[in-house]
Amino acid sequence: MCFPNSCSLGFGAQFFSASWIQKDLGPRVIPSSSGVGLILDPSLVNIQCLYPTDAGTLGRDGKGCGPMSFDRNGGSQGAASYNKNPIKRYIYRKFVTDYKNLNFGRDTKWEDIDCMEFFDLPSIEGGRLWGFIDEDGNNSTWVQNYSSPVLANLNVAAIMGHDLCSVDVLPESFVPFPIYYDAHPWAPEDFKEVIELEMEFIHNQTTSGKWWVWNELVLSLPMELPPLVQGVFYVNENYTGERMKRREVARKQAKTFGDLPVFILHNEENWHGDILECDDQEHDMTVEEALDSNSDHFSKTEKLASLQHNNAHDIAKIQTYLRRKRRDEFPIFDNMQRFGLY
Repeated sequence: MCFPNSCSLGFGAQFFSASWIQKDLGPRVIPSSSGVGLILDPSLVNIQCLYPTDAGTLGRDGKGCGPMSFDRNGGSQGAASYNKNPIKRYIYRKFVTDYKNLNFGRDTKWEDIDCMEFFDLPSIEGGRLWGFIDEDGNNSTWVQNYSSPVLANLNVAAIMGHDLCSVDVLPESFVPFPIYYDAHPWAPEDFKEVIELEMEFIHNQTTSGKWWVWNELVLSLPMELPPLVQGVFYVNENYTGERMKRREVARKQAKTFGDLPVFILHNEENWHGDILECDDQEHDMTVEEALDSNSDHFSKTEKLASLQHNNAHDIAKIQTYLRRKRRDEFPIFDNMQRFGLY
């Protein structure tokens, strides 16, 4: 997918990330505000590593294949780095202490501050991280789920020398975006294992959903991007609003790559045709046509109301996520920039 509005790679980019789709996985693509993406030639890309879910690669060291930069055990901006430099650690500790005094008062005890408030974390983001290493740093043979406020506290406490806040018991809730946190990626030769892990997440009811599970692979930068691109697609959703805009963006992008073909990517739940459909002038679908393509069990008024409601609900959640995601592709810790963790 192209972020935020163009398929070009940013200045200073050291790698780029993509997803793969296949028949048994379905069209699970990373959502983006542009709704446009590129189809790459697998025989020409240089795959560095794989992940069965989103892995926050832009927030990782090792060109997307290393630990999270703020990870306390090995991240370049984590405790292992800060604690090697007494001056850097002193400045960091003073910064966090000043932040605490400003917001909660000098006399307030650290343990009386709620971690969700201290790190300014939205409640929806609790418990959405996963890996195979528990909070004490021990390896496990099964998936460990992390609480984002607990993890934030652990990473910063490793520099401060004490806990910064307390974590209330979080209720079991739907996990919309499972993000892999551990340091170790999967190698390209582990492709089958990665697919099996992704399928487990897809079939797990706590993470199932049309939008919420997608894989990620890290690709090394080519000398030129155009030779890798076989076509441009736009996602076939939101008929009443952005679809035509996405189509125009896709067509302009295809022209810059040498008049490549443009495709419609179908991700509708009731779609039984090919995932990719060649785009042409006959596909200028209006609202009325979108309604007629749905079930005939409801009136057009009812269908339109349902369509608009579902679109608004899905798009609002995705837009809330995307406003944060593209800064570092690890939206949980937006406000952690203030603590110098990446």
